Amino acid sequence: MTFVDRVAGRQTGCPKRQIVIQAAVLLASAAVIAAAWWLKVQDAEVMLPGWNLALPELCWFKRLTGVECPGCGLTRSVISLVHGHFAAAWQFNPTGLLVGGALAAQIPYRIMQIFRVWRGASPWRADRASSAAIWIAVVLMLANRLPEWRHFVM
Repeated sequence: MTFVDRVAGRQTGCPKRQIVIQAAVLLASAAVIAAAWWLKVQDAEVMLPGWNLALPELCWFKRLTGVECPGCGLTRSVISLVHGHFAAAWQFNPTGLLVGGALAAQIPYRIMQIFRVWRGASPWRADRASSAAIWIAVVLMLANRLPEWRHFVM
């Protein structure tokens, strides 16, 4: 059995472990969505409501080069998406729509996984779909920043 199989809980004799892993991913996804719902985007900054305090810039690539990396704007995009501001989410980073959709899809998917394992069935394996989603996200993020990088590289 490989390390990946052990981490993913892909063992026939450990349904309890598989349920714990599925529940952990479910709770993490719900926590990210709840945090995005609680935070606000104001003037292109992520704000803590109630304190009117902006969170600091976390992108080291942007700090060092002045050019946004492919992931810049994802946090603001997902927060805007959770609040229903689709146009703003698209402007911050189009990949945020894919990331937000993947986060939202985790909740029913993980609940179904927990019920499947609880009944004794093996969990669904979405390896190809996950790989495709990751590659689509990478391509979208890179394509989104190519115009800005052209000036940086040349």
